[in-house]
Amino acid sequence: MRKEASLEQWKELYELGIELKGLEPWKDFWDMDLIVICPKGRKEPFFCSVMGKGGSCYGISVYSGYEGLKDFEMLTATEITGISSEYAMFEQNNLTCYLGDRDEVPPQQKKVIKELGLSFRGRGQWMYFLSFKRRYMPYTPDEDEVEELIRVYKGLAAAVREYRENDIPVDYESGECFWYIYHEKEQCWKSEIHGLPDDAGTEYPIVELEDEILKKKLQKRPLIDGELQLDFIYLNGGVKESGYDRPINPLLFMAVDGDSGMVITVEMMGPEDDEIDISLNFLVQFIEQYGRIKTVKARNAWIFSALEDLCEYCGINLVSENMPELEEAVENMKGYFDKRP
Repeated sequence: MRKEASLEQWKELYELGIELKGLEPWKDFWDMDLIVICPKGRKEPFFCSVMGKGGSCYGISVYSGYEGLKDFEMLTATEITGISSEYAMFEQNNLTCYLGDRDEVPPQQKKVIKELGLSFRGRGQWMYFLSFKRRYMPYTPDEDEVEELIRVYKGLAAAVREYRENDIPVDYESGECFWYIYHEKEQCWKSEIHGLPDDAGTEYPIVELEDEILKKKLQKRPLIDGELQLDFIYLNGGVKESGYDRPINPLLFMAVDGDSGMVITVEMMGPEDDEIDISLNFLVQFIEQYGRIKTVKARNAWIFSALEDLCEYCGINLVSENMPELEEAVENMKGYFDKRP
């Protein structure tokens, strides 16, 4: 059950946010230069990414624990993995403070700003906070998330000052990061220089179809010419459903005929649905009905994880390449949804 933060909690958060804004940490850190904050009693640290050194999109994103770090790594590795940047963005779990224009501030936070008597003048000066959760639209943080940001920002503000005052020699280009850790025994904060864990990236295990009878049945199906293009697409439009405390961001599984550009299937996934299951089930059913298609194209790592073993077993080429037919189908579909009243 969602519980809203009190006005006093918002007051403390905005005070800390304004303090960090005044420190202008983007003058010292690029968005890839993570600041690692480990407060008192915390087993896993928070990973903070500061945006704005490039001169646009000022803000601070906070990723919780090593699972959060995996989300950050996925977002920054889209060119390597082939996952679309839009998909990676909406797969994030983080808490982000933005400096934007007045019309970008969620109505609920405009009300909080007014009740607190705060004033942000000028374009790009309005401070607001968003909670990102996988499969959901960005939303105003709840009470627990506001408290989490308060806890992080107290350490982050001190860390930025420590970094400047002591000219901490962190070599980010070689993989080092600035860690600011609360030590229980000494009961004080200490700045340290460490790298990130080597296994921080998201794991994509190869899935094997366990039903040996089904596998042999699929392997005997005729080989047919043609090409399937598969992907996961976020619609980036909120859908309110009972039982959820924030709007869902619909995720679609889409299959397109690479030769004709015809859409074969579009399946809307719920927040609990699994990418591997839907990918594997689709290809199994397709082979059963039509045969072993010659080529399957994809760019999402979850699809490769789900289909690599089956494609190899059935002699299907599974490749990562451009999918212009699918891209066109996606644009047409999004255009249709945008025009709906």
